[in-house]
Formats: sequence, C-alpha cells, structure tokens
Amino acid sequence: VEPYMQLGGEDFIKTIAPRQFTLVGGFNFNPSGTITLGLAEAGTKITLFNVDQLDLTDLALTRQYFQTIQHEYGHILNQAKPYDPAYGEINPENYTAQWFNRSNAAARELGYITAYASSSESEDFVEMIATMLTNSKAEFDAIVNGITSTEAQGIIRQKEHIVVSYFSSEFGIDLYELLEVVN
Repeated sequence: VEPYMQLGGEDFIKTIAPRQFTLVGGFNFNPSGTITLGLAEAGTKITLFNVDQLDLTDLALTRQYFQTIQHEYGHILNQAKPYDPAYGEINPENYTAQWFNRSNAAARELGYITAYASSSESEDFVEMIATMLTNSKAEFDAIVNGITSTEAQGIIRQKEHIVVSYFSSEFGIDLYELLEVVN
C-alpha cells in the first residue's frame, strides 16, 4: 500500500483499494487440478488462499505469494479503470483454457509472460503487472531477453508499453519507479 500512496498520493488508496481481504488457510482446488491462489471481486474484495503454507523464509514461495497479491490488485485497478482494449488484440490467438498444460517457458515463446497469462486477456494484463512488480527491472528484462523468439519478445515489450502507459495515464504513476519502490 505504501508504494502506491508514495507515488499516487494519499487519495490513491482511499479511492482504489480493496475494502475487504479474506485470508483462507487452505488450498482452493479447481476441477482441472489447478489451484486458485487468489480472487478479486467487484473492485473491492481480495481473497487469498493457502495462507497456512506461507513461509517467509522461503523466498520463491514468498515471491509467488506477493505476485498473487499484485495480480489480484491489478484486477482491482482495471475493474476501477479499464485498460486499453488494444491490449487484447496483440496476440489473442493463443489464449487457452488449458493454460496449465503450458510451461512458463512455452508461454513466453508465444508472447505471454507466464503460462497463466495465456489463459485470457484480463489475466494476461494483470500477470504483466504482477511479474513486473515482483521483479526488478533487470530481472524482468532478463526474463524477456531469455525468450528465444524475437517476435515473442516484441509482443511482450508491446504489452509492457501498454501496462506502463496505463499506470501513467490512469493513475499518474511511473510503473518503473513503482517497481523500484516495491523491490
């Protein structure tokens, strides 16, 4: 919350913030065998699952948890202020309900920052936010530069540009500055 207030002003969190957090200790299993880590509802509520497994000494698990928080808050933001519909026109042909059959590496070669991002346009958008905000700029650039396909790199850079523009135009926040503050 503090980084958003620091860069977006005191009123930022007052106007665009979840009003309710629900913390659930256990897993939320889906029929597909996947696990839901969090939900954002109606621009006001975030539910986080699996909090009993959170171990702050495990950096990878903690990073995943914070990525989930950034992801769900991204939904809250775009429920309050929609993003540019052009985002969904960049590479819609590979969205799939079977995203869990892709690795992150395979999804990146198609122009999605994570496998889950390849599930739908809205998940793609918030996965970009979450991935950018849970990595330093250098780490994010290393992820993108590690993609073999230059076309896929270009797609992700195009999405990055839209996400950065969204934060700037809708909230007056420099996303790169925000990621420095949160990291």
